[in-house]
Amino acid sequence: MKKIKPTEFVQNTINSSSLSINQWSEELGVSRQAIYNWMGNINIKIRKIYVNKIAAISNKKINWDNNNLLIVDDINITDEKNPQTFNKISGENSDFNLNELNDNLERQLQLLITKYEHVFNTASDPMAVAINDNYTSMNFAMEKLLGVKKRRGLFGTNIYDIIALNFRDKIKEKRTGDGAIGKFEYIISLQDILGNTIKGKLNVTRFWLPTNKLEKILCSIMTFYPDMKGTLK
Repeated sequence: MKKIKPTEFVQNTINSSSLSINQWSEELGVSRQAIYNWMGNINIKIRKIYVNKIAAISNKKINWDNNNLLIVDDINITDEKNPQTFNKISGENSDFNLNELNDNLERQLQLLITKYEHVFNTASDPMAVAINDNYTSMNFAMEKLLGVKKRRGLFGTNIYDIIALNFRDKIKEKRTGDGAIGKFEYIISLQDILGNTIKGKLNVTRFWLPTNKLEKILCSIMTFYPDMKGTLK
């Protein structure tokens, strides 16, 4: 038997599942965005009802202890080494179609983001992750910089809400079409929750998350370097 955090259980189970993100969304009765949020943040809290549903759908036996940890049978825990998951793509008799391939890549990207969260959460530089135009995670350094007193207080808010007004239009112009993808550096000012401006340099890496629909999901990973000495203009 093994004890595991509910979030880790959910991420491992979905990453190793043969179900698509669309199928998980339909089975659980939640939006695709909710699942992306679960997969992209190791500290997010997932309601017990959904954890239980995921276990039932995956035929996994779980029990909750008094600390809200899951007691899981070791033989039911899967990971990316499971031949039914990530290695399935290389099988000689694989009958993957394009949609299944896209969904497999989608799960792997979500796994990479999850692994990135460890470095992300322990970094001393203010950092944030956004899906499309909404924040999905923000490390402690960014919360402190912006004066956020309650953890996750800005999650789900628009990315432009913390950019000073005189810089917003300029940033929006560079987030359209093919020009939205790549690595970018901006000299801008952020705005904390009290309306104070903070000058500095913002580094952004943006890429499209593949989906099995025509919709596009833009992922942005941002690091902000405050201008403590007033040298940036």
